[in-house]
Amino acid sequence: MISKKYITEHKNKEIYLYHFKNESGSEMKVTNYGAIITSIKMPDRDGFFDEVSLGYEDVSSYIKDNPFYFGCIIGRYANRIKNGRFTLNNINYQLTTNEGKNQLHGGHIGFHQRTWEGRVEEDVLILSYLSPDGEELYPGTVQIEVKYQLTNENEIIISYEGVSDKDTIINLTNHSYFNLNGSKSAIFDHELFIDADYFTPTDEELIPTGELRHVEGTAFDFRESRKIGERIFDFEDEAISIGNGYDHNYVLNGSGLRKVAEVNEQTTGRCMEVFTNQPGMQFFTAHIIHPNTIGSNNNIYEPYYGICLEPQVHPDSPNKDHFPNCVLRRGETYHNETIYKFSAK
Repeated sequence: MISKKYITEHKNKEIYLYHFKNESGSEMKVTNYGAIITSIKMPDRDGFFDEVSLGYEDVSSYIKDNPFYFGCIIGRYANRIKNGRFTLNNINYQLTTNEGKNQLHGGHIGFHQRTWEGRVEEDVLILSYLSPDGEELYPGTVQIEVKYQLTNENEIIISYEGVSDKDTIINLTNHSYFNLNGSKSAIFDHELFIDADYFTPTDEELIPTGELRHVEGTAFDFRESRKIGERIFDFEDEAISIGNGYDHNYVLNGSGLRKVAEVNEQTTGRCMEVFTNQPGMQFFTAHIIHPNTIGSNNNIYEPYYGICLEPQVHPDSPNKDHFPNCVLRRGETYHNETIYKFSAK
């Protein structure tokens, strides 16, 4: 069941909050501003429902400022593009830059700051946005649709589609932060599995160097589930030091829609599995959250109070020929799907 509530008007467009609730009592809230997931409530092993995502109490807070990108759709290109430049069809493009000389998460005004059109079809929320040619200096007018669904099996299904009238680049993801203990403490004791043999080390600006480094013997090996906090401050590892913990893209094993990660939290029994058809996934441990940040339900967030598992194409793929393709050709359809499945053990 999905209900709709009017919230406010922003730049002459109406902002709504969509409230999902399934047969088991689990809930999700999404606003058409930034296509943001503002709340996810899931049961623990005793049936107690609590907030498992990070965010703000009211939608107006996201409109005012969302410096950590809580819960939003990131685009036109998620993550970083070196120098904000790429070449496509022998044409050099200079994008806007908003993180030093690089572009991060789509530029100054990314998809997370746009008001999307929303409609509900049965148990699916469909949010659409028309990104015009030249927006943040990207080529091509791109029509985007993002679909949100909360199933009775406690799956959050996010599917993305896009078409463009010119060849362009695209890389969409959702930037939700998760904390399965209800944000009672940092995520150090969360146990994580990632099905990846390689990750992409970065330079000091968090731009991938182009190397695909094997995780064997490093702090990045999560091929067997272990606590995130075990090596998060292993600053003798240069990659950990650069990211102030984990802020790295993993080269996922397999292809097609498959399970790529699992998070478990022992005190509540909550489990979250991640499925995607994407080739990479950014694992981020949220060191950037400001101390004493006031979140939803009056929770107080601190650094390392959430984890992001963001399926996507590798950062800076437009500039690295051996990275996955991120080009959307005119006449083709971009398709991306991610599922976050919750349970309790």
